[in-house]
Amino acid sequence: MKRLALALAVLVIFAGIADAQNYRFTVPEAIVTVTIEADGSATIHYRLTFTCMAGAHPIDIVDIGLPNLSSHTPGTATINGKPIPQNNVRVSTYLEPRGSGYEIHLGQGTIQPGQTGVFEFTARDRDMVWQDTTDPEQASFRFTPTWFGAEFLQGSTSLTLRYILPIPEQEYPAVKDRIRWQKKGQDFDVKGVMEGEEFVSVAWVETVRLTMPHEYGVSFPKRFVSKVRKDSVFALFLRWFEGSSDAQFVSGIVVLFIFTMCFMILTRGTGLTLYVIAFAGFVFGMVQSPVFHLWLYPGMIAFALLVYWLRQRRKRSYFPAELCREGGGLKRGLTAVEAAVLLEVPLNKILTMIIFGLAKKQLIDVREEDPLRIAVVGSRQTDRKWRRPDGLDVKIWPYEFPFLKAFQAQSDKAVEDMKLDDAFDALIKRVVKTMKDFDVKGTREYYRSIVTRAWTMVEKEAGYEARYDRLDNHLDWLMMDDSWDRKLRDTTVDAPYYPRWWVGHGHSHGPRPSFGGGGSALPTPSRTSPSTSFGDVASSLVGRFEGMSSNLADRLDVLSSTTKSGIDLSGVDRFTGEVLKALAESGSGGGRGGGGGGFSCACACAGCACACACAGGGR
Repeated sequence: MKRLALALAVLVIFAGIADAQNYRFTVPEAIVTVTIEADGSATIHYRLTFTCMAGAHPIDIVDIGLPNLSSHTPGTATINGKPIPQNNVRVSTYLEPRGSGYEIHLGQGTIQPGQTGVFEFTARDRDMVWQDTTDPEQASFRFTPTWFGAEFLQGSTSLTLRYILPIPEQEYPAVKDRIRWQKKGQDFDVKGVMEGEEFVSVAWVETVRLTMPHEYGVSFPKRFVSKVRKDSVFALFLRWFEGSSDAQFVSGIVVLFIFTMCFMILTRGTGLTLYVIAFAGFVFGMVQSPVFHLWLYPGMIAFALLVYWLRQRRKRSYFPAELCREGGGLKRGLTAVEAAVLLEVPLNKILTMIIFGLAKKQLIDVREEDPLRIAVVGSRQTDRKWRRPDGLDVKIWPYEFPFLKAFQAQSDKAVEDMKLDDAFDALIKRVVKTMKDFDVKGTREYYRSIVTRAWTMVEKEAGYEARYDRLDNHLDWLMMDDSWDRKLRDTTVDAPYYPRWWVGHGHSHGPRPSFGGGGSALPTPSRTSPSTSFGDVASSLVGRFEGMSSNLADRLDVLSSTTKSGIDLSGVDRFTGEVLKALAESGSGGGRGGGGGGFSCACACAGCACACACAGGGR
């Protein structure tokens, strides 16, 4: 018990010492006189009465904030009528931002607890008079007296604020009605020429809490001032914007909505990690800086225009507009590739479909995947038959032969560098000829419904093997869906789809099984399955062929039609996920570090900075 009592006594003593170190004071009276000079500058004189509270820290330093950052110069300072040495007047290290005021060390004039002292300080601030935005013949002057942190200042203050205008006494009768107060409820308590003075004054006398800014404004004829600052429209808007939290909130929602829409359209919903980082950065920047907030608008407009331009650039169609007319019946029996041409699927996706079809028939070998290099195998027998190296004759479609011929002639090039104009021309002309006298619009709807039904059947399959079988048999139709890559990932999340006809990479590995028959030939998923899904491979090929597709459409000299291609950032998501996973795994081992004291200190410093930014007086 004795030890406990001793500990409590020590705590009480230290608490008393800590409490005594806090600044606590009152300012019963503040007289602020601002003399507006003819050159647009202002001489500011403070007369502040301080009373240091009993038991508080002595008032040894007084901080005075000034309006214009770094455009001011200090004058004289006194305490109880006694001059304070000039070297005791320094740029404040307490006020934020640095350079926004002065700290005056009272020295021998320090105000002790329980005592009262009268402090006076004079400073000159340049470029203080502005153009009145409501009247081109008027000048505007606004000023906010320095204020103090609410944790330091107690009680109310009798504030007398006087502006001495650069208007001579003899001019007063002519301009009396043009000297106006600016804010409703702040009409002048005094207006006229004070006894013994030669210039016009206006003044306010109020009881206020000097723990917050109190702005007072006056408007007067600007012909009495030689230098008047003018605001740009942007500066005026910025001042309004900075003072309106509601406007900033609504504007922030608009900016983030524009960014979200453009990002999702451009990336087709991929790259969410990058999106979250950018989103958080924009929010932080807008909270910290209204200027940054406003500059986001031209940035978002430029971003939106970029997205529009990229999408327009991809809107390269190849189907003749004159064919798009109603009439006749539906054209049935088109292959998936031919239907893709009719539906104006992007050429890069159609090329991928053709390559997959030839690989599935074992008519090409994949020599290299990145960039894609292929080799045609076997030989042509007739216009409709191709003999594979294993001796089996395979049926080929008329449009496939030009592609086999082009691949064979350019076997030394990556596919994306090949010239396939003739092959695509032949394919498109075939579809155009086939659709003659048929209802194009109705036929398109018919084939869109086939694509939809194909996906519905895949999604309904509960078993892996049955789903794999449908995917493999109908892959070319499934790829025509705008969201096929996402749907492929969703439907194969439990067992990745990766066909043997692509994994095999050539006939040297032995015959590859056919997937058209029963389930016995289907590969079963295992832990040794490729880490990259087949959907990723297909998406990568579609993306790599995109520039080639745009050039092809240009050379085919055709009109435009909307596609929904975009930048695929899914790789960013995968990479980030792998990094975070690795960090989590590496951080799970080892002992725990020290406590959170560093964070507490950071918070305390942040609180001080906030107080510094608001405070403007003794400490």
